[in-house]
Amino acid sequence: ALKENPPAVVVSAMGKTTNNLLAAGELAEAMCKNKARGSVTTDDIEELEPVATIRKLHEETCHKLGLDDNVAKDVDSLLRDLVGLLVGVALLGECSVRARDSLVSYGERM
Repeated sequence: ALKENPPAVVVSAMGKTTNNLLAAGELAEAMCKNKARGSVTTDDIEELEPVATIRKLHEETCHKLGLDDNVAKDVDSLLRDLVGLLVGVALLGECSVRARDSLVSYGERM
C-alpha cells in the first residue's frame, strides 16, 4: 500500500511566524520613509521585533529538540537570506505581492 500511496509531509510555519514575517515586511517598508535612502543595514533589520522573535523561536526550538548543528546552520542561513530580502524591501520602500509571498515562504522553510 505504501508504494501505491507514498506518505506526504505537510509543513507549516511555527507559532505566529507568518504574522511576524508579514509584520517585518511592513516595518521594513516603512523604514524607507524614516531613514536616509540607502542607509538601512542588516543590523537595522535584525533589530526589528518580529525578526528577533522569529530568530529566537527557531533557535530555541533547534536547541530544545537537540537538532544536529547542520540543521541550526540551515536555519541561520535562511534567517540571513530573510534579512537580505527585508533590506531590499526597506531600500525600495515597497513590499510587493511577490516580496510578501517570498517572505511568508520562510515560515515553511525554517
